[in-house]
Amino acid sequence: MSTKKETVIYAVNTVNSLGYKLSDKVTVQVNNLENPKYDIAVVGKYQVGKSTLINKVFLSDNPILIEGQGLCTTSVATNIMYGEVDKLEIYKWGEKNEEFLANSILAPTKDDLLKNTSCEKPEERTSLASSISKVCVYTPNETLKGYTVIDTPGVDDPNKELLINTTYRVIPNSDVAVLVVAPKQLDEIEIKLLRNKLFSQGVSKFAVLVSYNPEGSNCKSAEQRKNVIDTISAQLNNLGFEVNVAMYCYDETCTDILCNADQIRDYLNQFLANNAYAGRENKAAFVIKNELENLALELSTKLKLFDKAEAEREEFIKKVEQDIYKFKDECEGSFMEFEN
Repeated sequence: MSTKKETVIYAVNTVNSLGYKLSDKVTVQVNNLENPKYDIAVVGKYQVGKSTLINKVFLSDNPILIEGQGLCTTSVATNIMYGEVDKLEIYKWGEKNEEFLANSILAPTKDDLLKNTSCEKPEERTSLASSISKVCVYTPNETLKGYTVIDTPGVDDPNKELLINTTYRVIPNSDVAVLVVAPKQLDEIEIKLLRNKLFSQGVSKFAVLVSYNPEGSNCKSAEQRKNVIDTISAQLNNLGFEVNVAMYCYDETCTDILCNADQIRDYLNQFLANNAYAGRENKAAFVIKNELENLALELSTKLKLFDKAEAEREEFIKKVEQDIYKFKDECEGSFMEFEN
């Protein structure tokens, strides 16, 4: 029996041999199947502990990520990567919507990162997100040789335009995701993130880490902490997701959960070892399946028009356009009803 990788490559080669051109996205996905480095998006609501997690687990020698201070300020996605020296690279958008390296800073500080990734005023945040495509933080952490960890703005950020330019742009390009949540059952924002921004975008492998703060939490006992984990696991199972849920903190007296940076790192390394390549294969299959479905629809439409007179063709196209507008109106109406 052929592997998923072989099936994907066979499908692409077959379409190419028939003279049809698939998009550049397909080429990227096929090439990525041979790439040994994986992208991990760290997602969740703002101030839930995403940046603190990355600082302590991957940037312990130079924890320069800006940690939550009560406001939505992060405006640019930050890629944390392996490098022989500490370095910050700032990438901007060019005229043809292509990224280019705009600046490079050796031995960067928090202030260097702050001025290139964060703002407080909404209009300034939107402008920064549309100008700077990403920043890359390089650090000599051996764990990062196989991965790029991506810190993202919180999914409950009220600036939706900014999220489209950052978090929602990063997620579809990731192989796996780590969802960081508070020690309570998942809310509607987190469930919609899983359904609409992760799973429906082809990100099939993700871990859920519950950020526990002994000083500010109600679940003080090991039994209460286990109940939170069980509740979230049950929610995920009901949604059709088989996901291991783990709780973590930075207090070594909480021996029933992951309680220091080394344990968290080991847990994530194990998760990535078991899921990163499978996530990439699933992503490639997802992208190519969508391409083939679109191609099949296009060919079907052409066949229906092939032997029709010009007037019939125009009438058919007009009906299709009307159906599209009707569908969009129904979707917008349903969405407004749901919001209300």
